[in-house]
This record gives sequence, C-alpha cells and structure tokens, in this order.
Amino acid sequence: MKMNAWILFYKGTSLQFPYEQRDELIALWESTIVCGLRCGVSIEQQKKNCKEDLDELEEWIVGMVGGKEYDNNDIQKKIGKKDFKLLLNKWGLNVVCGLKLKVINNDNMNGHQFISEK
Repeated sequence: MKMNAWILFYKGTSLQFPYEQRDELIALWESTIVCGLRCGVSIEQQKKNCKEDLDELEEWIVGMVGGKEYDNNDIQKKIGKKDFKLLLNKWGLNVVCGLKLKVINNDNMNGHQFISEK
C-alpha cells in the first residue's frame, strides 16, 4: 500500500496532514496573513502571535504525550475528534504562516516535509 504524508513540525514536534490537501490548505492558511493585514494586524504582530501560538501548542502536545513516541491517533484518542480537528487546524495555520512570515525556518526541526512511500 502506498502512503503519502505531509508532516508539519515545530521544535521537532509534528502532526500529520492529508497529503492530497496540502496545496489547498497552504493557500488557505497563507491567505490569513492578508486577512490579518486588512483587519489592521501588522506583520510584526502576526509574527509575534504565530510564535506564541507555536510555543504554546508545542508545549501542550509534548506535555500530553509525555515525551513518548506518538501519532495523530494517540492524540485524537486523548482529546476527541472535534478538539483534534481544531488542534490540527491551529497547528497547520501557525506552521505554514510561521514559514511564510519567516518566524521559523524549514529545517530538520521546523517546517514541513512530504513523504511518499511505495
């Protein structure tokens, strides 16, 4: 079975997203930067908000899994499907915007990676 994955990570903490939706989700999340500007939220404030959100989310995920290996199913079991969807959206939004705003670099600890297995 072929598996495609899109992994978004920050400080080495990662969540997996639907590979097939990556282009759509990147465009949607990046559009929030423009929406913020139209609503009077400066780029500098957006950068600050993004960094604060990423730090908070990363600490929460690490605390919840207790430093053990995990996958999306482990987290969903702990917090429920609805809250997990909210977590995914907030995580994806902040990682993608963090890259676009240069709050984080796409390196071996932060950013995104596409994985395709045959």
